[in-house]
Amino acid sequence: MVETEPKLNIMNHTEKRNVLKARLEIKSERLLSERNDLRQNAKEGTCTSSKDGEGHQHWVAMEEAAAKEITDEVDNLIRIVEDLKIKSVVPTLLESSFSKLLELKGRLKQGKLSKDTSSKEVLQDLAKVVLDITYCRENRLADNDFSDSDSLERVHAIIRSLEHVENITKHTGFGTVVEGLGEELAECIEWRKGALVYMFCQSKEGDDDHSWLNANHDTFLALLQQGIQHLTAMLNIRRPLNAEDVTVLSSESDVLELLEKGIYSDVHALSLMYGGEMCYWLVTYSRRWDRPLDTAQALPLGKRLLQDYIGAVEGPLQDAGWNCARARMLLAQLDEEAQC
Repeated sequence: MVETEPKLNIMNHTEKRNVLKARLEIKSERLLSERNDLRQNAKEGTCTSSKDGEGHQHWVAMEEAAAKEITDEVDNLIRIVEDLKIKSVVPTLLESSFSKLLELKGRLKQGKLSKDTSSKEVLQDLAKVVLDITYCRENRLADNDFSDSDSLERVHAIIRSLEHVENITKHTGFGTVVEGLGEELAECIEWRKGALVYMFCQSKEGDDDHSWLNANHDTFLALLQQGIQHLTAMLNIRRPLNAEDVTVLSSESDVLELLEKGIYSDVHALSLMYGGEMCYWLVTYSRRWDRPLDTAQALPLGKRLLQDYIGAVEGPLQDAGWNCARARMLLAQLDEEAQC
């Protein structure tokens, strides 16, 4: 199966190469978006006017509703794990997930978060469990090369599970998913959604007879657009760093070059390649099937993603075992398309 790391540390690729070897000292901290004044006042007890009192009541009601949503999701995940355990899917990982779910359920009291429980901590624990469980479900699909008749339905179900975590995070009062889950978990969720769509599309595009493609033109093109959106969203969560923002050893200039390109891990590099390839498919099949598409966006985006990937592979990653032959071929074909 193409990289979907079950341990949730997206800095680890299956080839176990550590791209970012230097210890980085970040000079300027990134500032997360401030929570709205209503949330802060309600939690700190600084609401003194009647209007503030109403705001506090509104916040409490919102938090109780979010806690109930989390509790319902935990119960649903417990049922999913029990079903997967019966089918003996990655039993060790599932046992760990089941234990975490029971522990998480115990920390939720009567539909609301307990005072000594951080909502951010609960959300992050929930996200990690969902990532573990969806990893098991993805493995079942990939083992069969997405050949089951309900494969696409199951792909959508996995994506809905991941998106539910994002929605719950926002419902809990955080302005953004990054604010509630942190950068790495937010990136991991977008990566897993995009990579899953990529793997499904790759399996169908790689079929010798293209029978599924020929019967599902619009579905395939829509999936490509969805996958590109997830992968570019993942790449945009952390912006490239400037040289003055970090301190690295003089011997680790390759690390700085990667950071300046916005490549913080192997997964970021893979997202460039996957996104570029899906842009290529989107342009190619849209024209082949005479489907209306604004290739003015997909074509330059695909070229940029592939160029960034090639630049990283032929530069800082040149001794890390990466290959950019296919990326160069796709880029050349996109250049030809641009001349049409």
